Amino acid sequence: GAEALLRWRNPKGRMVSPMEFIRILEETKMIIPVGRWIFETAVQQCKKWQEDNPGMSISINLSYEQIKEASFRDFVVNCLKKYDLNPELIVLELTETTIVSDWSNINSLFDDFRRCGIRIAMDDFGTGYSSLAYLKNLSCDIVKIDRMFVTNITKEENHFDRRLVGVTVDLCHSVNIDCCIEGVETTEEYELLRDICHADTIQGYLFGRPESPDNFEEKYFKSAQA
Repeated sequence: GAEALLRWRNPKGRMVSPMEFIRILEETKMIIPVGRWIFETAVQQCKKWQEDNPGMSISINLSYEQIKEASFRDFVVNCLKKYDLNPELIVLELTETTIVSDWSNINSLFDDFRRCGIRIAMDDFGTGYSSLAYLKNLSCDIVKIDRMFVTNITKEENHFDRRLVGVTVDLCHSVNIDCCIEGVETTEEYELLRDICHADTIQGYLFGRPESPDNFEEKYFKSAQA
């Protein structure tokens, strides 16, 4: 699978960090039309990849501003029908720190998506003040453990992060939630995490940095077929 990421090169040729422009998009509500464009572009790309790579899935990040929009659910469902894409190949990700205390509304929407076959992921788990409350109250299929718990995990004295990651993975599995560890950048991190826990997936720069669709195909599809 792959994760759809938004990148922007400004008219002067500088790559602008998403940390800079996503906040502005949300504050101006432009994230709603931009978010729809991202979703449809990702669905189109996933459908294209399906032709030669059956089962290829794609994760798409959401903003809370999109979630609040009344017509968002219908847009998602209609978009999947338009491109004839199996909903099970789509994962919608919502960052833990953006969720506010309206669990009933969020869960109602997420339950609708899940009934359609779309999976829901809680991104950046562990960065909020009430992570366990989020895990308890939010209906999701996947929990993604934030990079902050991986950064120094190979240090011998860092027992806390190693134990926390292992316990979180076990807790998720005990309630039938898949677990992904984010931000793995070195072979040492990967080998340690592989040995201390049984995460369903591990992602990070160790496996690849953000690529254009063409470069992604060249690197992961064509080279594998060669």
